[in-house]
This record gives sequence, structure tokens and C-alpha cells, in this order.
Amino acid sequence: MPYLNINDKNIYYTLTGEGEKLVLLHDGFFSSMSWDSVRESLSAKYNVLDYDRYGYGKSDNFNEVLNEDIIDLGIKELLLITDKLKYEKFNLLGHCLGGAIAVLFTKKYPEKVNKLILESTGFFSDPKIQVKSDWTFKPFGQINVRIKNKLIKMHGEKYAPQFWDTIRNHDLSYIMNHQYNILNELKNISCPVFLINGDRDFYFEIEHTLAAYKIFKTSRLWIVPDCDHVPHIEKKEQFIINLFEFLKK
Repeated sequence: MPYLNINDKNIYYTLTGEGEKLVLLHDGFFSSMSWDSVRESLSAKYNVLDYDRYGYGKSDNFNEVLNEDIIDLGIKELLLITDKLKYEKFNLLGHCLGGAIAVLFTKKYPEKVNKLILESTGFFSDPKIQVKSDWTFKPFGQINVRIKNKLIKMHGEKYAPQFWDTIRNHDLSYIMNHQYNILNELKNISCPVFLINGDRDFYFEIEHTLAAYKIFKTSRLWIVPDCDHVPHIEKKEQFIINLFEFLKK
């Protein structure tokens, strides 16, 4: 299996297709395996890079405690990976936590990002999101069976409980932190942005994404009908069509 050594950590990655570069960042629960349903379609037209961030999937495991802000960690990791692969400029697609990493990476390194796609991304927290996060982050033995099985599939049966405990106890960043709000950071992003949000997203209601849409200088918005938190899986075919249309323009 292909690995990159980043900060003395082994990071698992896949590189498929040819042409213009497209980097995929998975969400905060699962791994790059979540892109399996669309990777082949995307790589038919693009050179697609996706990887398991440190602590996820087939990459090196988290230590028991994560002391660094997980978004900052993701930004540093993305820079090191793309530098190592000699990516001068690329399109960037992030889902949920991956979207938060993508948008703040773009703000910090605007010269590196051609176009930005943000799928089901959290831009701020609020009391309602806090309640939903608390409901989600139960101890491993008490979580929804469907989520538990996905965690085991993507992180392994032995590591999944430790992984879950690490991220559920990490409330320094993203929507787990009630102080989290990056809306002001969006004003400085000038590249084209495609915002995607399901109309039935459990975490982020439409108004959440609309708040970001109104701030971005050049953005397109797709509210996905009859869709929850993962449009690229739930509405795969239309997701691919709309993504290609956005990237071509």
C-alpha cells in the first residue's frame, strides 16, 4: 500500500487518474474509504489524490490524547503532502471537517487552490449543533449501530473504540467547540467556491450554509433535495455532474 512519511507519521494515500489535480479531504468520523463510491468517476477526468489523515483509517493511529487543534493539524498535513508530491496548484474538495480544513487552508495558501468545493461543511457552532454533537458523541458502546459498523470497517475492529474516544474527547476545535466560528475568515477567499448542502442535513440546516454563501466573493450553491449529510454518496450521479460542471467553468 502507498504511504507518505509526514512528520514521522505514515499517511496512507491513493492517486488515480490523469489531468488537472483534485484533492479530496474526508470528514471527521471516517476515512478516505468514504470516497470509494465516487473516486473512479472523478479520476476519469481528474488526477485525484485522497488520503487518510493522521489518526484515521490506514494511516498511523492517534495517540490516546489529541492535544493539537485537529483543523490546524489537517492544514499542516495537507501542505506537507502536496509539497512532497510537488503540487503547485490544485482543486480542493472537503467534506464536513475536511471542508473546514480545506477552507482555512485556502485562506492561508490562496496561491495553491484553483477552485474550492465545500460539502456539508460546518462554519460555526450554535446551541442546536452542540446538542446534536452531544447526542452523536456517546461512548463507543452506546452509539448508533450503523455508525459503529462504519467506524469498525474504516478504522479496524481493535482501533475503532480508541479512535472514537480520542475524537469524542477532543473539543478544542470544529463544531464540538461552542466558540467555533470561521465566517469572518471567508471574506478573504477569492477563488471560485461551490457550496453543497443536503436539505435534510442532520448537523447543518440550510440557513447555516446560506450564511457562508452570502460572504464568499465568488460562490455557487447547491441545496441537495431529499438528502442528509453525505451528498456524494446519497446523490452520487448528480454530485458528479454538478462537480464537473463547476470545475470546467
